[in-house]
Amino acid sequence: ARSRELYDQLHAAGGFFIGDGTYEAVAALTRGLRTLDVGCGEGWIEALNPDVVGVDFSPVALERARANGAVHLVEASAENLPFEDDSFDLVVSLGCLEHFPDPQRALREMARVSRMQLMTVHQHLPVIGHLRRPLLALR
Repeated sequence: ARSRELYDQLHAAGGFFIGDGTYEAVAALTRGLRTLDVGCGEGWIEALNPDVVGVDFSPVALERARANGAVHLVEASAENLPFEDDSFDLVVSLGCLEHFPDPQRALREMARVSRMQLMTVHQHLPVIGHLRRPLLALR
């Protein structure tokens, strides 16, 4: 619950965009594949490839994702994905694993709903000033 509040605050304050080319590269990789983006945040991959299904536990993030052009969005936790086994060809999750309450369970869920899995992680936590310390404390 606390992490959801902090995450909602982050997105309500304007969120963030990582301009290192990661979103574009992953969106290109997902073309032609039934793809799930776990922890989609503001939907940057979904905006670049509207066929990607985005999942996030933050309703504020999902509102911003819709505003950014994302089409297929589901509010859910990474640890309890509301999809059948093997529903997707590929599951991606960018920079989120360290923020999930139970990362191992989240990984098991991602593997369960996918035939193939890709996990990318950003080297630095991209959060805005005053939220950096509280989010790091959740690790």
